Amino acid sequence: MTTEKIQEFITLFTEFKGTEAYRYRQKQKACSPIFREIILETLKNDKISNEQLTGLIQMFGNRCLEANFIKYMEICIKDKHRRDELVKLRLACDYNGFTNIGKTAITGLQADDLRIIRSFLINASKATSIDSAKKVCKDFESENIAQVKQGVYSPWLFYLNPELFPLMNNSHDNFKRYFGLSNQYSENILEYYQLNDKVKEPDLAAIDFMAHLFTKEGKLNYRRRLDLNGRRIYKISHGVFAKNFNASGLWEIFEENKWICMHEKTGKNQGIAFSNKLQIGDYIYLCYGGDELSFIGKIISNVKSLPSNLRKKINQEDEPWVYREVEVLFEPKNQWIDPEMKKLRYSFMPSGNTTFSQIPDDDIEYANGEIFIPYYNVEIFDSLKEESEAEDEDTETNLSDTKNKLEMKNLILYGPPGTGKTYKLLEYINEWKLIDENKEDINYELFLKDLTWWQTVALVLIELKTTRVSNILEHPLIKDKFNISSIQNKRARIWGTLQNHTVDNCENVKYQNRHGVQLFYKEPNSTWRLDNADQAKFELDEVIAQMEEIRSQGKKSAKRNYGFITCHQSLSYEDFIEGIKPVLMNNDAGGEEESELEYELKKGVFYLACEKAAQLAGYNNLKECLLDDKKSRKQKFKKAHEDNKKYVVFLDEINRCNISSVFGELITLIEDDKRLGAENEMTDIILPYSQTHFGVPANLYIVGTMNTADRSVEALDTALRRRFSFVPMPPKPETLIKQAGQVYLETLLTTLNDRLIILKDSDHTIGHAWLWEVDSIEKLKVAFANKILPLLQEYFYNDYEKLGLVLGDAFFELPHKRVAGNEFALFSGSSGLSGQYKNKYIYKLKNAEDLSEADFLTLTQAPVVNED
Repeated sequence: MTTEKIQEFITLFTEFKGTEAYRYRQKQKACSPIFREIILETLKNDKISNEQLTGLIQMFGNRCLEANFIKYMEICIKDKHRRDELVKLRLACDYNGFTNIGKTAITGLQADDLRIIRSFLINASKATSIDSAKKVCKDFESENIAQVKQGVYSPWLFYLNPELFPLMNNSHDNFKRYFGLSNQYSENILEYYQLNDKVKEPDLAAIDFMAHLFTKEGKLNYRRRLDLNGRRIYKISHGVFAKNFNASGLWEIFEENKWICMHEKTGKNQGIAFSNKLQIGDYIYLCYGGDELSFIGKIISNVKSLPSNLRKKINQEDEPWVYREVEVLFEPKNQWIDPEMKKLRYSFMPSGNTTFSQIPDDDIEYANGEIFIPYYNVEIFDSLKEESEAEDEDTETNLSDTKNKLEMKNLILYGPPGTGKTYKLLEYINEWKLIDENKEDINYELFLKDLTWWQTVALVLIELKTTRVSNILEHPLIKDKFNISSIQNKRARIWGTLQNHTVDNCENVKYQNRHGVQLFYKEPNSTWRLDNADQAKFELDEVIAQMEEIRSQGKKSAKRNYGFITCHQSLSYEDFIEGIKPVLMNNDAGGEEESELEYELKKGVFYLACEKAAQLAGYNNLKECLLDDKKSRKQKFKKAHEDNKKYVVFLDEINRCNISSVFGELITLIEDDKRLGAENEMTDIILPYSQTHFGVPANLYIVGTMNTADRSVEALDTALRRRFSFVPMPPKPETLIKQAGQVYLETLLTTLNDRLIILKDSDHTIGHAWLWEVDSIEKLKVAFANKILPLLQEYFYNDYEKLGLVLGDAFFELPHKRVAGNEFALFSGSSGLSGQYKNKYIYKLKNAEDLSEADFLTLTQAPVVNED
């Protein structure tokens, strides 16, 4: 590097030291010693695994979720005492790691590669000089191990010794190119060390951040910042004006006047929120559907009715269009949205005709990464929230990060009752595009699941009239019936069914032990028909009606790539994976003589879901997938992922069943790297009943919900906790924008939950969903009668004093009845027991229908305290 370049570097670094970015990095270094200890503890394992290396990537990312951090700590560090100690330190630290996660996982490295990586990190931790550090890295570079390049390993080296090893990834390219530095990490060690020495920095943390901000022109690209200072920020779309009313000229008028506009009756309460919830001083960013961005601005007016002359322009003079005035703060540096962003189907992402949605506090960091930083070069933050974050241990995230959710194949949404967990599953169906509008889905398998074999064969003969067994075997109903069973000898199954249910007067069947409904007849030429078609139709009247309904709907309905299961205590392995049931089978495929008891293997709901996922990846069934070679299978599942061909199993109330028992020995197969198509896929698992191979496709996702107020949560299996990522779904009173009379629902729910947290805990609170549709006192009474009061009585079973502290006197029949002591029968052997109940109170809640608006208002009124 020339003398001029060195001096330029010193000048730029001096400028950088005076910025907020530099000060932030100095604070962020608090996490480095903790990460060093985590790496060293991980290296104490005799061998290191792909999953542990993945953990060392995930745990140090600057968006690492607490649940993921704990999950990988359990994988990396076996010493529980040491692990708990480090987890406590990490969670107490206010700052995350330095890096975004580029490569999300290490997969498929063999034992020799893993051994080399472990030795490399151990040797790097012992390096004490520039020369020894260069040698360690040069030796490792010569191994050329796939996946573990400088962007992956340099953070590990930096945390091991931040004075010696630079942290480096592609964001340093402009910096290195401008100052003429090497592209080889082992050479960069000396170069970065020398630069750092020129500015007398104690370690290489600051130079990493400076390099990250460096432009091609040799300048520092400082990010603009917007402090919300306790205010809210919203997304609003004017897509309807760009698409439907483009010729009206309103678009240009809005832009000229800096107005944002919305119809007051826009669905999902968006219009109401725009009019009532949006306040002067709040912030918005404006977009036109999913294609174009406009400004970030600050609200400077109350809501106003759009002038009638402007409403005339769109032939909606009588419609309630309203607008607000905005102060423009930031224009986009790039207004055209990347088409890939359209896949991120979240309410606060650019989309829609006329839409309005708040960006939740927990999602602002994600919105920064996807919208504000790349398109506006603006970072949104809230200094008031940041100050209180350290005191709030429950602010993990609400995980509306699409990338995180799509990468988490095993996910559980947890929270107290009424927080919208089940409703969120319905949102996932739309967001993940699990309904294929271009394909019909006549789901015979679900229809046939509860039909007997004789009913199925009878349906076929109603259609085919007279036919042979070979033709029956080719019928779609029979194929689908076999697809949900594990019968090997299909022809014998059909022959057995026909003979068992042949009418007695048919002399062409010699089998004697006929039973059940008799309706089949065999002709001398070995063709089969119904003996009496009208009788058969009468016997199958309801079944035929169901099939016709399915067929008529199938022509209209879209293909659904998901299954919904409500879990319960009796859900078993046999229901979920596969089970057996006894059936009478005939040994003679030609149709003669004896029968014996055999067992039919019935595929469970999860097995069928795996079949569906395999079919989405291009296979006819799961068996064909397992018989494919590894390379071909990997390519097909990769293509399925790229084309968003996934199948999702939704398990509602997952904690109500014993997942380890339900999955049995297959619980390991749901791990990401053990799935079919993954590097460490498991294809040699044999099911105990059918003795056939089984695997879980890479494009199968499992999403569960869990009610934290349910007692069954306490016994939640460790195997479940290790294999699922947990996403909190807390109550969100701030989403309640309606009133019931003079009762502000947001205030009411916040007050109740504050009291419940004190008397119980955050798991025993009340969800906002139960008040979502409430807009009158009558509806509020219904919500209390059907949902809230029964739940509170369950929370405080027989403890009416605590219940009274939540609700207050207004919800009880007054005065409380006092026990006088003379209510009991005379009993000489009571030893004064009745006296113990004297002066106790008997409490009685009012009927919800008798509650008044004034009663509800008392819930949010502060009690008068007598200080005497």
